[in-house]
Amino acid sequence: MSTRGAVSIIVALFVGTAVLLLLLLMRNSPQFAPCRLDAEAVCKLVANVKRTKNYSGTYAITKNRKKLDYTWAVHNGNEQITGVSDKQEILDFRIVDDTLYLKDPAGEAWWEVLKTQIEGYSTYLPFQPDTWVPGFLQLVDSGQAKFTYLGEERCLDYICEKYSMVLPGDSEKQQHMLYIDNKEYHLRRYYGTDGVSFQEMTFVPTAEEIVKPQPRKAAPLGVNIFLEHNKKLDSMKKNQLQYLQQFEEDREQAEGSSPRPTSSDESP
Repeated sequence: MSTRGAVSIIVALFVGTAVLLLLLLMRNSPQFAPCRLDAEAVCKLVANVKRTKNYSGTYAITKNRKKLDYTWAVHNGNEQITGVSDKQEILDFRIVDDTLYLKDPAGEAWWEVLKTQIEGYSTYLPFQPDTWVPGFLQLVDSGQAKFTYLGEERCLDYICEKYSMVLPGDSEKQQHMLYIDNKEYHLRRYYGTDGVSFQEMTFVPTAEEIVKPQPRKAAPLGVNIFLEHNKKLDSMKKNQLQYLQQFEEDREQAEGSSPRPTSSDESP
């Protein structure tokens, strides 16, 4: 075999090996995975959310001029949610391992109950990260959503790519806005509305460890602690309203019975 022929074979083997290695890298790397959605940034976002196990953030929903604000976190399967309305805490609960802890609004202690003991009870919450995030991911990754790039703008401490998302069955009033940072491609902000309610969420791909709260007390057997929590909260709000009304009535009576200053042209 001539020297030229041997060199050609070596070059061909080298090029073929390089191409094969490149194809293997592209196949195994999420960054180069084929994007079946119509927005490359959204594909990277989906890959990131699937890999992220710990995350935290805020969630706000406004309806009929009433706003509820939540802070939330998920860490190694445990979760924590705190809700505030009109500057008053309305909810604080944690799930650690197989146990749920709900703060008694009438005191500092936390009810403690196994999750299996409340499975049959009504525990509706406006926002639950363990269901919201997977549900959101399913919608985004369904292949049926349509995305439109709307430019870049600052969100939190990042520069984000802004996309509108349209889902099958959306009405003209429904809107979904995704804000994806242009460095790490994490979802930093979400905004959605159906024309009646407005939702806004911020997302951080980290979270602190969630621990069992103190002090704790056993939840009463056979009692839905979420309903008990709401009853106590409603009673506290009612008592507070009655106190404010009584205070206002007492103030008006006191001002009505007090002598009013009169003006006089006479010098003292």
